[in-house]
Amino acid sequence: MLTLCAYSFQSPATRIAPAGRHASIAMATPNAAPIYDGEYAAELRETASAMVAPGKGLLACDESTGTVGTRLESIGLENNEANRQKWRNLLFTTKGIGQYISGAILFEARAQGWPSHPPEGKANAPRPALPPQETLFQDDPAGKPFVD
Repeated sequence: MLTLCAYSFQSPATRIAPAGRHASIAMATPNAAPIYDGEYAAELRETASAMVAPGKGLLACDESTGTVGTRLESIGLENNEANRQKWRNLLFTTKGIGQYISGAILFEARAQGWPSHPPEGKANAPRPALPPQETLFQDDPAGKPFVD
């Protein structure tokens, strides 16, 4: 079950917390946004749980073409799409990366074509995530936004 929590921003004088703790956790209040329980609720909960798995983190791969190019050129490779793709593949297919990385933050253009579920035999592969300003569209003729 997905539980919503928020850090309290009460002043230290009014906050009730154990000694040595700097923040208290308060459960979501009744006026919080309604919890989504639609068609994709189970998949959303599964994805959210996988992305915040204990001991894992998100790999920020939302670098610009220029930044990736600087990395490639520093090792004598040309900054072209084929080499950038090889770089991403190296990051995402490194043996055992799923033990440490639960997801990857990508630009929308990089997420297109990424499987929504890990490939067979890659159960621990990172899942794609998009920065908040990006929009991911469903594979649907109307092109309705999936995330806005």
